[in-house]
Formats: sequence, C-alpha cells, structure tokens
Amino acid sequence: MVDGSDVNPLAQINAVRQVISEVFADYYKTGDGADSGDAPQELLVVNKVDAASDLTLAKLRHGLPGAAFVSARTAEGIDDLRRRMAELAAPTDTAVDVMIPYDRGDLVARLHAGGRVQQEEHNADGTRIRARVPVALAASLREFSAD
Repeated sequence: MVDGSDVNPLAQINAVRQVISEVFADYYKTGDGADSGDAPQELLVVNKVDAASDLTLAKLRHGLPGAAFVSARTAEGIDDLRRRMAELAAPTDTAVDVMIPYDRGDLVARLHAGGRVQQEEHNADGTRIRARVPVALAASLREFSAD
C-alpha cells in the first residue's frame, strides 16, 4: 500500500520492497523457508488517488502498470482491488492421489517436475503418488485417480 498523494511515492515503494527482500533473504538463509516455494506475489495498491494530482497519477500508472489504484475515501477502484485480490487468493494447485502404470514413467516425471510429491509407493499395479499439482496437470491425470 502506498500513499498516492505523497511527494515521492516511488521512494516508499522502494523502501518497502527493500525490507521485504531482506526479510525473505533471512527467512530462506535460516532454512525456515526451505519448503515454502517462491516468495508471494505482490499486489501494489496506490491509495488516495482522489488526493493525488493528475500528473502524479499519470506517472504512477505508467511506472506501476500492475498496481491497483484506489481511494479508501471515495471507494474508487475498490471493486477492481477486490477482484484482483480474489484472483491472487485462488488456488493454483490441487491435491491428487493417482496410480500411474509402470509404462507411464513420463507421467511420474511430470508429477515430480510440476508438483510437490508428498508420498510415493510402488506396488504391483504401478506407482501410487499423492501430490499437489497445478490444476491443469491434475485434469490430465484424472483417468489415473486412485480414489
């Protein structure tokens, strides 16, 4: 969140990004973040657009093309912000429990490459894998569902 009416909003953004970068560097250096994947996505919100000059807003819109521009006072841009937040919060992966025949090693490799395998067992019918995978990959594995 950045104050769009501030004299130098880009300096605010740079300062916050620096702090976040340092926090994540420390988190991964200590090993606490070893299994957590990539850093979260950023949704930059420029508030107080009602109090910012047209020139300042034009510069910010040009320099921050992915940002949401809102006014908490007038509610301008709030619906767009809600939509964008919902998109970021939507799950991009899903759990699968599949039995992959031994002649489909390509699928086992795709599960390992594109997902997070939680459990893998080998038995007479093939390789049973429980994993979290992208939704598109899960759809292509539906026929192998172990449920």
